Amino acid sequence: MTGSKGDSGDTGQPGPQGPQGGTGDKGDRGDTGLTGHQGQLGAPGPLAMGGAVYVRWGRTVCPSGQGTELVYSGRAGGSHRGNSGGGANHLCMP
Repeated sequence: MTGSKGDSGDTGQPGPQGPQGGTGDKGDRGDTGLTGHQGQLGAPGPLAMGGAVYVRWGRTVCPSGQGTELVYSGRAGGSHRGNSGGGANHLCMP
């Protein structure tokens, strides 16, 4: 013959902490942050001596005695004078 079931006992003490789990999956990328403030103005650059380049089309010599110097002898090409925009960068042609 079997008797009736008794009352539940008291809750036991917590067990020891288990081992640390593995690394989880990488999360989604967050939103882009706000643009930062504009930085301070930088130091001025070095002063350079300016100059100009003049092309004497069809000429083979520089006028002497006027502070001129021949820097290239050959053929050069660039954009047409009627084109709008910046100056032409002269290209050396064979």
